[in-house]
Amino acid sequence: MTVIGAAPRPAGALRNTLARFATGVAVVTTTRGDGTPAGVTVNSFTSVGLDPPFVLWCLGRTSSTLPAFAGNPVHVINILSADQESVARQFTSAGDRFAGIGLTAADPPVLAGTAAHLVCRVRETHDGGDHVIVLSEVLTHRAASARPLLFLDGRYTST
Repeated sequence: MTVIGAAPRPAGALRNTLARFATGVAVVTTTRGDGTPAGVTVNSFTSVGLDPPFVLWCLGRTSSTLPAFAGNPVHVINILSADQESVARQFTSAGDRFAGIGLTAADPPVLAGTAAHLVCRVRETHDGGDHVIVLSEVLTHRAASARPLLFLDGRYTST
């Protein structure tokens, strides 16, 4: 157990500790000013409240998609289904992240086959050190019956 006031542990140790908390996996998508889609895999997503309907998610300051999200307040949080591990991996890679990805809507991009999606508008952003914390208002949403993809101990899982 860590004691308040104890010497800080290396970041790797913190990463290992945080990995013990299972999270869902989402791909957050938006459209750049030129109309091309942008997206990134996140596991830092949570509900904030229902009235008003707010969620939050975090984006790394070094992410290549940061300018796209900074330029467009409307985005979609695509909650991936258990069979979409390859989608999660594709949206963490370089290159065309949308290659071969089915969409049910293009602007903003809604991924096909997800467990759920929420169309949102940025309400506020906050400094989160090496990340930007994005507080978003939910505009519309849809849930499917698919089981969600999870991330636990540095691995994707569905259980």
